[in-house]
Amino acid sequence: MERKKRERIGNMKGVLMVVVAGVIDGVQFLINFIPVMGWFASFCISISAWLIFFIWFKFNNVGFLEGKYAVFKIVSLFGVSTIEYTPIFNDLPAWIAFTIIMFLLVRVEDKLYNITENSKKALEYY
Repeated sequence: MERKKRERIGNMKGVLMVVVAGVIDGVQFLINFIPVMGWFASFCISISAWLIFFIWFKFNNVGFLEGKYAVFKIVSLFGVSTIEYTPIFNDLPAWIAFTIIMFLLVRVEDKLYNITENSKKALEYY
């Protein structure tokens, strides 16, 4: 029985995630110019973005506490949270960086999984 190669996040979906992260970062950057209400709105956008990306990755079977790179995933998730919840620092493109890091980690995990599964299948053959 042929196993299907695991690819949890494809190239197009990864680009879409980065574009959404860029829109969120851009809106936060522009809204931070409004003194108090903008900062509060930016904080609310950060909470919403955190939930959006957490759910989006979970729907793609990306667990933050599993896999070979779980520590990097958790550090990047809570690192982006720390940056985005701080009023002046949330002008940095942290959501873009987080999305790119997660995309690369997932791709590496999938490649390692596919190599491991192919080597197991080859050993079973002999």
